[in-house]
Amino acid sequence: GLIAKLLFTEIDHNYVGGVTQNFRTEIEAAFTPVSDWNSQENSQLYTSAAGTFDEYMTWGIFLLYANETYPQEVYEAVEEYTINSMVQRRGFIRFDTFANALLKLYADAESPMIAELYPGIITWAERQ
Repeated sequence: GLIAKLLFTEIDHNYVGGVTQNFRTEIEAAFTPVSDWNSQENSQLYTSAAGTFDEYMTWGIFLLYANETYPQEVYEAVEEYTINSMVQRRGFIRFDTFANALLKLYADAESPMIAELYPGIITWAERQ
């Protein structure tokens, strides 16, 4: 599961980045200030609202995939590892609640296309 995570997220950046461009204005508003979402915003990576959102979304989508694909006990281990890594090591301080909100949106919409989740997750982020 953890090896698949690396492959999945690197490939998924190509998809997420393109879709993010269609919602750039809304994402900039929802993820500003970046410091509310990324405790390491001053590092050379993920300094923008869009870049930070892309990272949240890429890893959130991986958890959607893992939830649908892996046996429950494997998913739970991968989910815990991913959330801990994103929040504690990488500084994406709201990833746990973001991932949970994304999973709920996905489940409520009965497996929509990922691009269809953008308005809902952006609205969720605006409320945070």
